[in-house]
Amino acid sequence: MSYCPSCQSELDASVGTACPKCGYSVSIIPVEQSLAVCAHRAIRPGSVKVGATLDGTGSTGAYQASIPLIFGDVLECLASLVAKLDIDVWKHGDEEYKEAPAQLVQSGSALEALAAVRSIRYGGGFDAAETHATQIERLLNVTAWGTRLVGCRNVLLAFLTDDTKPLPSGKSMRQLGAEIKDKRVKLFLVCQSTPTLRDLVDAAGGFLIEISNNPDSAEVKKVVNSLCAALTVTMSGAGGTIPMSAVVV
Repeated sequence: MSYCPSCQSELDASVGTACPKCGYSVSIIPVEQSLAVCAHRAIRPGSVKVGATLDGTGSTGAYQASIPLIFGDVLECLASLVAKLDIDVWKHGDEEYKEAPAQLVQSGSALEALAAVRSIRYGGGFDAAETHATQIERLLNVTAWGTRLVGCRNVLLAFLTDDTKPLPSGKSMRQLGAEIKDKRVKLFLVCQSTPTLRDLVDAAGGFLIEISNNPDSAEVKKVVNSLCAALTVTMSGAGGTIPMSAVVV
């Protein structure tokens, strides 16, 4: 039996050279070769859906100049790994103080996403913790994540400062993290490390890249290197398995 290298459905030589399920035009391939094709496609997925959200409160202002630098380098890294980037960009604040989230880009390019990030003006935020988890849950539920497990990857990237407030529903961070993992979305947080955010990342099988409120150029470079190392492993299909020498999380 042979398999379609696009959707992995079984193929029958009697039906011709087009897959009856997805229509992919293909000569009948022995199963061993088909599996090799699938493995190659997993290493280099065709597309990445990125749902990115940035804390737009005043507390982020201390390192606002660094965020476009980090974000731009991360997008450049992703563009070198995949054929297509599909990016949503959001700005969020503290919803308890009527700071409503705003979607700045929907299914945009890297250039559109970076322009949106550069345009953010920071302000507000009246206490230390913000409603970060509420925004992360929102992105998880409203983003049009890719559903082809072989051909795409899903990345939820959040730039945060300070800790998160609890979810209004009472759901724990570990429960939210488990939902992220179940949807096959890889979570990346660029933030100060707190026990609450660590619980979220650990349950999601994601990565927490630490950053201070006022990073210098050396710290920015370290954050970029850590993010790119983690993203490279994620794009390869290795999930959360990554040598500690390659990325500090």
